[in-house]
Order: sequence, then structure tokens, then C-alpha cells
Amino acid sequence: MPTLLAATIAFIALQLLIGREHVWLPNFVERRQTDGAELAKALHKLDRAAKWIDSKLTDRFDFFIEGIGARVAAAGILLLCISVPPLEFLPFASAVPMFAIAAIGLALLVHDGLLMIVALTLGCGSMIFALASFGGG
Repeated sequence: MPTLLAATIAFIALQLLIGREHVWLPNFVERRQTDGAELAKALHKLDRAAKWIDSKLTDRFDFFIEGIGARVAAAGILLLCISVPPLEFLPFASAVPMFAIAAIGLALLVHDGLLMIVALTLGCGSMIFALASFGGG
């Protein structure tokens, strides 16, 4: 299952890497719908956490988020996605690169360049972990 998620994330990261303004999704994904009441209930549950995150993360170090910075992040995400399939052979090991991918995604979402620096550092540590897990270092 982590490999399927990594492939989906890689598909979106590749679009960011090539500079697409909007994510292209297949029609069967775009046509998916959800119940508005269920969505509102889920958003209400996340509201407190989202407000806390917004209070801590802010728009800073835009260079790491926009333009070439976003493309570097996308390339990092692609590398991390490539490391996921072999790590599935080790229990819970694929969570390491997925955590770094989530941190990069959060940094892009909230436009926080400082978080991006931390997330890319986590990504580098994750790649070292992946290589060390399979005797590469």
C-alpha cells in the first residue's frame, strides 16, 4: 500500500517539477464526489489542529517555496518516493520517507521556507536511512 501512495504522490510531484500550474488528474478521479455534510464534519474536527498549525507556521523564506525552490522540493519528493518500495520489506520503514514527504507537502501548503529547510533535511536523513537499510553505506 505505501508503494501505491508513493506512486500517486510521485505523479503529482512530477507535475510540480515540470512547472504545471494545476494538477492534472484522470477523469475518474476528478468525477469523484463526497457528501457535503460528511466533509463539513471532518473539517470541523480538523479546525482546532489547523488553527494551531497556522499559528506556528508562517509565510517566510519564500525562495525555498516558490519557483526553483518548489522544483527542488518536487525532485526531493520524487527521490523519496523511489525509496519507498524497497523499504516495504522492512516493517514500518517506509514511514520514514513518507514522513519527510508529508513535511515537504506541509511546507509547500503553508508557504513556510523554514519548514521546507527542515523537511528537506529530514528527506536527506531519510535517504541515508534507506541506503543504510540495504547495505549501501
